[in-house]
Amino acid sequence: MSTIATYENLLNILAKAPGHIYWKDIKGVYQGSNDAQAIFLGFKTGKDLIGKTDFDLPWKDQAIHLQQIDNQVMKTQKEYCVEEIVSSQKKVKTTFLSRKIPLYDLNTNKVIGIIGTSIDITESKQAELAKQQFIMNMAHDLRTPLSGIIGLSYIQSKEGTNAVDRQHSQWIEGAGEQLLELLNSVLEVTAAEYQIESIAKDTIYFQQFAEELQALMFPALVAKELDFMVKLDADLPLIITDRIKLKRLLLNLLGNAVKFSKEGKVSLEINLLSIEKNQAKIEILISDTGIGIPEDKLDKIFDRFYRAHPSYEAQYTGYGIGLFLVKKTVEL
Repeated sequence: MSTIATYENLLNILAKAPGHIYWKDIKGVYQGSNDAQAIFLGFKTGKDLIGKTDFDLPWKDQAIHLQQIDNQVMKTQKEYCVEEIVSSQKKVKTTFLSRKIPLYDLNTNKVIGIIGTSIDITESKQAELAKQQFIMNMAHDLRTPLSGIIGLSYIQSKEGTNAVDRQHSQWIEGAGEQLLELLNSVLEVTAAEYQIESIAKDTIYFQQFAEELQALMFPALVAKELDFMVKLDADLPLIITDRIKLKRLLLNLLGNAVKFSKEGKVSLEINLLSIEKNQAKIEILISDTGIGIPEDKLDKIFDRFYRAHPSYEAQYTGYGIGLFLVKKTVEL
């Protein structure tokens, strides 16, 4: 077999390779790609992409960010891996798992650009999101009746007509609390595994919303004999946002407030700060009379799996995911 034939075969294999393969020079100019990358961008073959930059392509609004990633790869000479959402030539949003590595000169071994590969993972991400949304919806449906069972069991354990009934109610309450804790833990870990990129559009009336939060927190509040104070701004409007995500966010904060308070009260205050061009700026304050957070740990509490009170102390349970999810949801 001749060298030329082998070289042509390699070029043909590269052109027809699955997934997206591309390479750029040190200035971010494409030096080639396989056909899949070119077709996705509206070209016929990889040769048509030569000489183009990301500023010439459908994702030109992301070009600066992509350029920064390329520069980081060339500077650190380390692989970069990221999930990214980009637009095709037909304006279709597609999720890719992309990897980039430095491209070296064969003679000098100096960095002369980057090589990138991207695999379309849109379908698998949609399946993950559907699964995650199902779990979150299921949790919402399970928490309410379970909280009611715990609350009624607690009342019966205190006001039962005889000792046997009170004992049985205590067992039901204890089992319910264990189940609720297990449910919350599974949900926290599951939510941490998936990144949700979409926001639902639900109408929220804050008076009703606050009552729902209070109902969900009622068993824990009653069990620890804590007062729950609610203060709502009289001018609060109907707002449109993601009800499930907002509720999960606030339940995480309220759950912490109850967990770390041995006596006193937990407060929820919601204020309207402004309305401009149909956009409302809402302030939500949650406070408690609990142990607080040491100042030297304030910069760490939003880190994933970080716990201000380690599990080995055995006083407080949890996985250190709640505030991590709160931060991610607020940013989203």
